[in-house]
Amino acid sequence: MAIRLSRNLLRNEGDTREEKFQRMQGRRSSLVKVAKDALEMLGYSLGASLKVPGGHAYRATFKGKSVKVGIKTSADRWVGASRDRKGEFGLLSKVDEVFIVAFNDWHRPTKIEMFKFDPQAILTVAKQAYSEADKHQQTGLKWFPLDKNAGQWRDTSQHNANLAAKGTKFFEDEIIWSESAEPQEGDKDGSSRTSLLEEMPIMEKIRTMLSKHMGVRPELIEIDVRVKI
Repeated sequence: MAIRLSRNLLRNEGDTREEKFQRMQGRRSSLVKVAKDALEMLGYSLGASLKVPGGHAYRATFKGKSVKVGIKTSADRWVGASRDRKGEFGLLSKVDEVFIVAFNDWHRPTKIEMFKFDPQAILTVAKQAYSEADKHQQTGLKWFPLDKNAGQWRDTSQHNANLAAKGTKFFEDEIIWSESAEPQEGDKDGSSRTSLLEEMPIMEKIRTMLSKHMGVRPELIEIDVRVKI
């Protein structure tokens, strides 16, 4: 199945500036929800927010281990990295893993993709870009493209950052655009997440199915496999 989203999130060339802003905010909210659902389905248990700037960050557990995860959205295939006056990078400096969730196309997206990164990989790009910007006395938030040859519409020299190549694709699913984002009759049993299960390694798939049946978190389940020959 696929992810169901409202057509109200699609771009409209006749939008006013305020309408464009509202659509972008709606896109970001939808991407965060998809990312959190995907992480939970794939074995992460998200806890309290870390309340750091630069995205959404949470304490979490995965396979019985504590981990700090960050979620950044990229509704237009560009990713922002903010730096404060002390030179700190907020979320990127505070988490163990970063997930960037994005539409596959800015104008008419057909899929949602999520990439997993070591925060240091993004920090390296960000620090280089801010250093270059400082030399040219450029200020403000810096942006980095997920894709190669993304164009020259940003104001610094990181136009070929190609961030997606520095991470691994963690999740991908198709979008069904509908008049409402509410589940249809055939989706109420959770079948819209079938593709997530299909992409999991077999043991993770079994653990996830058992966790749903038993009502416990996936990381609390241990599976002992014995093969008789």
